[in-house]
Amino acid sequence: MYSEYCTFSAQQRYPDYPHVKKQMYKVHKPHVASGYLESVRYEATTDEDGRPDWVMTYVPGSKARAEYAAFNTRPRQRPARPAAGPQPAAPAAVPAPSSSLAAAPVPAAPSPAADDALTTQAHALVQSFHQRFHGTPDVTPSARALSQARTLITRYGLDQARHLVDFSVTAAQETDYRPQTFGGILQYTARARADYEQARQRQAAAARAREERRRAQQDEDLRRQYEVDRAARLAQLRVTTPPAVLAAIEQAAATQFDRDHPNPFGRDLLRRYAIDDAVAAHFQLPSLAAWQATQGRG
Repeated sequence: MYSEYCTFSAQQRYPDYPHVKKQMYKVHKPHVASGYLESVRYEATTDEDGRPDWVMTYVPGSKARAEYAAFNTRPRQRPARPAAGPQPAAPAAVPAPSSSLAAAPVPAAPSPAADDALTTQAHALVQSFHQRFHGTPDVTPSARALSQARTLITRYGLDQARHLVDFSVTAAQETDYRPQTFGGILQYTARARADYEQARQRQAAAARAREERRRAQQDEDLRRQYEVDRAARLAQLRVTTPPAVLAAIEQAAATQFDRDHPNPFGRDLLRRYAIDDAVAAHFQLPSLAAWQATQGRG
């Protein structure tokens, strides 16, 4: 259908045959020139909204037929000699498909359960459209609407198909458009998919940011816990270490600090830190990284 081509290719849809033929001529020209198409026929019809539409029928060209023949050659097996007696009539030959696309492998048909599930999802999707646009969720979907919904779900997944309905509500309001049938929102497919991807990326970025904040807070909590644990162990060491040994350690640390830090600003606090570090190193207290490893963090 011409309307479906315009919908899924994001092309402008024209209401009159001269414009349609001119538009599609540019699309068909390279395929006709290459020999894949021999001709294209147009049959006038109307869509569900009563707007002019056309069924496009393609006749495969010589190149398409040649490729089909080349890729569909099968070695013929010599039949076994039949037993004596009357023979059944030979089956009629099956004609070759009329389109080069028939050479493509046919996808396996879905299982009955999967097909039923897809139909149920498509039914709900069309009803969602009627609920959102017209407040009538109990409308029985037409066969064409169900087919369109099944195609959307199969091609893009249920989440993106649902997003198309939600997106169309907002997009249609921008131009005061109120589609009467499900097919009326297919024109928004490309925009809805782009919006879906942007929303997915925003959600992923937000999730990463939350995870980074969580890990940063966890690291900060561990650092504070480590400092409390280290301070408690240093206090215990100062109580249990012989005074002469402790004084020698602290004096050596203070002398080294005074030699390395002549700047007077904050000297008392920094000297205290240096002395604590010296005591911790002497008694081999674990570093923050080593302590974290004992807490289950590398």
